[in-house]
Amino acid sequence: MNQVTIAFQIFLIAIGCAWIFPLVLTWVRYDRLPHARYAFIFILSAPLMLLDNVLVVFNWHVPFSYLLGLFDFIPVLLIVLSFLSVQKMLLERPEKPSRHLWVVVFFALLQFPFLLMNPEAKVLINVSPVVGEFKIFWFVYLYQLLVAIVVLAYAAFILLDLNAYKNHLPEHTADTGFYKVKSLTVMHAMMLAVSATAIVTVLLVALDLSYIAVWQFGLVMLYSFSLWLVAMVLVEKRLYAPSPINYFSLHHKQLNEQDMQLILDKADAAIVENKIYRKKGIRLRQLCDLSGIEPTEFAIACREIQGKTFRDFIFHYRLEYAKLLLSQTDTKVSVVARKLGFDSEKSLSEMFERYVEKLTKEHDASKEG
Repeated sequence: MNQVTIAFQIFLIAIGCAWIFPLVLTWVRYDRLPHARYAFIFILSAPLMLLDNVLVVFNWHVPFSYLLGLFDFIPVLLIVLSFLSVQKMLLERPEKPSRHLWVVVFFALLQFPFLLMNPEAKVLINVSPVVGEFKIFWFVYLYQLLVAIVVLAYAAFILLDLNAYKNHLPEHTADTGFYKVKSLTVMHAMMLAVSATAIVTVLLVALDLSYIAVWQFGLVMLYSFSLWLVAMVLVEKRLYAPSPINYFSLHHKQLNEQDMQLILDKADAAIVENKIYRKKGIRLRQLCDLSGIEPTEFAIACREIQGKTFRDFIFHYRLEYAKLLLSQTDTKVSVVARKLGFDSEKSLSEMFERYVEKLTKEHDASKEG
């Protein structure tokens, strides 16, 4: 056994062991992860991507040739599970998983022709470099190309969901800084780049435009590393604020002015009675549960009647409360800012100035009217 083979063996063992870390995190945080079931399946399935390489590097490919190519669909499974996980994190009513899981089933079934091949041919494809000769190995190239395209598509879907969530965050949370999704966005942007790289690589090799002898091994390593990073951000410690708002209805549903005013009156009464503006991390769902109003209808009413978001709505009360504390007690500005969820004393001062300026303009406008 040469040193290169030993190095590859150590490398594969290290990669396999690396999955223990996100597995332990998922186990420890299982009850706090809204997507725990998906994350658990993701992490348990991921090492199966390495099976072909393990069989070849450890010289087990001949006795276990029936296992070669059995798990080529795993990148598709993992990106679909990532999509479903992100939806569970971001939305109270995520999409039904069935239609997305059918994509995984389709790719698993698509492997059957290869699995039924002559064992010697399967071993040859996995041991010898498959480069060029598209007419002979078209099924290998086509399958890898389709896998990369699906990974790219789902990474794009995830990024769209994350962007929509970020844009609508003030509609359903007051302290938006508590619920940032930057790490998820960065990791799935990386997955987009990885899948694009995979598409280009497969095309270059299939069309014999570039000789990359270890392109299959390289793609598996690239998928493994990037999906490990995705797994780590899926199970990282964070606060969750799944949106209760139907984004389509928010922009298209029509309510009459009387109904909208009634919704806002109920919300005002609940806020005053429960003083929820004092709580850090307050979410629209909590207000709606206290007042008996529908989240999307509140968001529409707040936008149409007051030109505000939920965040603006809550900060109106916070600023009034801050004014009361500062004028009637000896509480320091920094303490009030920290207590009410402002980033800093400067942040409170700047927002208070904008608030007073707005009130002045509204007062002047009412006098002119």
